[in-house]
Amino acid sequence: PALHALFHRSRLSTIDTRYLEVEVDDDERVRPTIKLYGAKTGRLAYADPALQQWPPEIRHILRPRAGCVFLAADYGQLEARISAYLSGDPIDLAVFNQTWAPNDPHGDIHARNACALFGYDIKAWADLNINHTATRNFAKTWRFGVGYGGAPDSVQMKIYCPCTQWGCAEKLPPMLDLKRHEIALAARRWEIEHKVYVEWREQLVRDVLKNNGWYESPWGYKRLFLQPMPGLRNEVYNNPMQHGAAQIINRAMVELHEQHQAPMVLVMHDELMLEVPEGDVDHWSSVVTEVMQRPVPELGGASLPVNVSVGEDWGSVK
Repeated sequence: PALHALFHRSRLSTIDTRYLEVEVDDDERVRPTIKLYGAKTGRLAYADPALQQWPPEIRHILRPRAGCVFLAADYGQLEARISAYLSGDPIDLAVFNQTWAPNDPHGDIHARNACALFGYDIKAWADLNINHTATRNFAKTWRFGVGYGGAPDSVQMKIYCPCTQWGCAEKLPPMLDLKRHEIALAARRWEIEHKVYVEWREQLVRDVLKNNGWYESPWGYKRLFLQPMPGLRNEVYNNPMQHGAAQIINRAMVELHEQHQAPMVLVMHDELMLEVPEGDVDHWSSVVTEVMQRPVPELGGASLPVNVSVGEDWGSVK
């Protein structure tokens, strides 16, 4: 119990010193600096404060003006969808192009991955109850780690608190006790199942080396990779998905601003957030969904689904 308390105390101290000293303007608004080229992939980044780093525990302190709510529109499984369409991976494409029952984990690429990797069927998945999110997030992180060239067991190096006093134990992924050889076997199974994707990413590296480090994305942007191996390989693996996600979200952001004068307040990863009057939620939900789900020419005209949610503060927007 003492160690658990120290863990939480350390986390709270970090939150207090790193995130809660926020500069607020005279109108009680928080206006961070936006770095248009904050990442090599083209994703936006924030500073003063660095909102993309804020943990969920403190996001509720940011609230809309009186009479308004936050409306967030989030692309579902965006990077996984981009990788499926660019690589032509038939396994992932089959998941994305079918209609699934609401509780069927095979309709969610990351839930499906958790089931495939760790032997869950639909009933076993349902029996996980509150561990759904933790298990799915574990499988999601694991998939991207393996897919982008990371070590299969690196996700197990993340620190989890096992205490029961604050409910942390209930949020632990149930597969943390897997042995290293089991994780390695799972990675091998995944690579065999997704051999089309694996060959596609290896061809990307060969093309970059052939072109003296240059890569041109389907969106027409060029990037020069100068890192030595294996850093170059891992950067090349993830760049098409990270860059593609940035271009898709940025394109939607520009259209919403220029064509609809949408009251956007935040772009966070694969999500756009608006501050709208409570009575206009349906209108803006329809507008944002229409714009963000437009077919993407670079992905063969695929339309990417969007999830819309509403909250009275940033932390309540799910």
